[in-house]
Amino acid sequence: MSEEIENDEPILQLPRFRKAKAYIWKDIGVSETDQLLRMTDSDAIKSYLQDSLQISDDPTGRHLILIDLFFYAVRFCQRNSFNSEKTSCFLSIIKQTHELASETPFGNLNETLKLFKDLVLCHSVHRPPFSLGIFTPREASALSYYFIDSYFRHFKLYKYAFTPQVQLDLSIDYVKIPKSPQELVDEKRSVSDELATSARGDADEAPEDQARPEGYESDPDAVADPRAESLRELKKIVRERLAAEMQEMRSSFGSQLKLSDEALGKLVAPPTGGQQLTAEGDGKKSSRQSAKKKK
Repeated sequence: MSEEIENDEPILQLPRFRKAKAYIWKDIGVSETDQLLRMTDSDAIKSYLQDSLQISDDPTGRHLILIDLFFYAVRFCQRNSFNSEKTSCFLSIIKQTHELASETPFGNLNETLKLFKDLVLCHSVHRPPFSLGIFTPREASALSYYFIDSYFRHFKLYKYAFTPQVQLDLSIDYVKIPKSPQELVDEKRSVSDELATSARGDADEAPEDQARPEGYESDPDAVADPRAESLRELKKIVRERLAAEMQEMRSSFGSQLKLSDEALGKLVAPPTGGQQLTAEGDGKKSSRQSAKKKK
């Protein structure tokens, strides 16, 4: 019979790509969405969202971050006159994107951004059963700009709040290098000291030479070996090389974070040409101003 090995260490999920699917009314129903769009009080909307999306209270307060995330998404839908179908779909897209982002403590910005883009595309082109034409191209562009600016711009903060921290515990074991004679003498001396201490309790008046075990060496230079110095030098070289590699890894990680921030900055760049709604819901106003300029 095979014995099961119990392991209390948590299994960390590695970054992975998830396939986007077209769905509607997945996380919030028709009547709930209609009632949600009619609400104007902020506290009532947040409480209703927590009950509808089944967001449980967290002692750390993370549930408040999620409630705010969905609350401002509802405000965006209200400002841009989204109907119940579009609002429910947008909230489900946000939920699916956040679940993928928070399932692993490792960096998965590219995987999360790809899922969000695929989800928006699946609900912007009407090709059932693979995709549904819920959003118009203008609305898809508007909600993409809003969510990238509000969520992906603060992606590292969401990762810090909703994923466990991973700490690297590195230890070096010199397997093929035998212990030096000096290290063997130190181990032997420590064992001898423990035995001498226990024996001293029974024979306090015994001479010091009799209390010590046979073979105890009092002079460390008597068994000194020139190999010990070379082994210490080797360990020093390994430590220095490891420190240099860790420093190079930190600098590389910092440059990658900088590149990702620059890429997100380009994605969040405001659209031109008046082809997109804005987060403030002034799409009609901008179109009127452009019409006046033409005249």
